Parts: sequence; C-alpha cells; structure tokens
Amino acid sequence: MNVVLENENGTINISTDVIAAIVGNVALNSYGVVGMSARRLTDDVAELLGRESVTKGVNVEVEENQVTVSMHVVVKYGIAINTVADNIISAVNYTIENMTGIKVSWIKFFVEGVRL
Repeated sequence: MNVVLENENGTINISTDVIAAIVGNVALNSYGVVGMSARRLTDDVAELLGRESVTKGVNVEVEENQVTVSMHVVVKYGIAINTVADNIISAVNYTIENMTGIKVSWIKFFVEGVRL
C-alpha cells in the first residue's frame, strides 16, 4: 500500500517499503541494536537478520495518510532496553516525518532477543 500526498505541484506516492527501509536503517544505526528480527508465523522463531534485510522485522500500516510502524529488534546485552526503545522511537518518528512529510500515529517496539 502507498501513502498518497497531494500538493500544489501534483501527487506523491510513497511506498510502505520505502518507509520500512527508513525505519530499518534508523534502528540498525542506533546504539544498542544488534539487528532486526523477523517473526515467522509458522514456527514462531525470531531470526537475526543482517543489514541487507533492513525491511525485515518492520511492518508499516497506512490509515488516513498516517502510518503505524511495528519493529522487531535484537538488542545488545547490558543496555537499558527502555532507553534504547525511547531513543529509537523518537528517531524513527522524527526521520519519517522529516524525510517524507508523513505523520506517524503509533510506533510499536518489540524486543525479540538479547545478544552479547
């Protein structure tokens, strides 16, 4: 699904895959995050993914030209998870709104594991 923005110059269609890539890159470049984790529905196992899969573990839903983001991450052992989550949520919200002009209605942050 796409987010459609209109202005005096025309219409802009932004794919949810683009938004997911922004979210994945922000998360992976944040302190305390080891990687993204995709949830498999078949066996319910969290799998650590590398940089080439930045959109894995990220789900973007569109409603009334606002987005809801869900992200599944693996954090570094010994890091305060609530601090990491707060920092990433703020960074994702800021980056999406400034890069695309799209409002973020909600961000869901799931910690799927801890690694050394």
